[in-house]
Amino acid sequence: STLSGEGRLVYGPVRAIHTMAGIPYVVSGNNLYTIDRYGVETFVGAGVIGSGFVSAADNGTEVIFTVSESGNNFGWTYDSTNGLRVITSPYFYGSKTVQFFKSVFVFDRIDTNQFYHSGILDGQSYIATNYGTAETSSDLVLAVTEYKGNIIIWGERTAEPWFFSGATAFPLEPYAGAAIQRGLAASLSVCKEDESLFFIGDDHMHYRLN
Repeated sequence: STLSGEGRLVYGPVRAIHTMAGIPYVVSGNNLYTIDRYGVETFVGAGVIGSGFVSAADNGTEVIFTVSESGNNFGWTYDSTNGLRVITSPYFYGSKTVQFFKSVFVFDRIDTNQFYHSGILDGQSYIATNYGTAETSSDLVLAVTEYKGNIIIWGERTAEPWFFSGATAFPLEPYAGAAIQRGLAASLSVCKEDESLFFIGDDHMHYRLN
């Protein structure tokens, strides 16, 4: 729950660890740190408010962080030029999870059956029309996961694989007839491992997606 290096103590709890270009980025408490190959941490930003788990993704030069708790939805981006910045777009709605997919960041939109995406290679840019709707069921979208060149849209009772179609209006489309009749017990219960996805289903059983 804490970081330590060179005699210093960084107070946690550790809320996220994400690696971009071989560098771990750690949200500890309300602060953001990087850790070098010797285990020494460097403070790079403050203001990651809240106390819950943080979801993170990157596009190679920019890391994005999101947190949702107590009805408050927040997001930040970090890059070496601009540092840590709050996402202020009115079309950023917060999310429980975030994934980088085909040059954009994809998010679940909390308490809706929608998911949405950022501008191309820009975690600060959003427009009102960049969203999709889960097609199989009326359940709420709980999470998104990139998997083998597709994006899985997880709901309360179902999961849908979508692919990149490149369409102008909205570049993602669902695979016809490919919906999975099993939802998630919790948004952060999906784990990538062994060339597959593991998750806790809405029936509280553990599953492997093949």
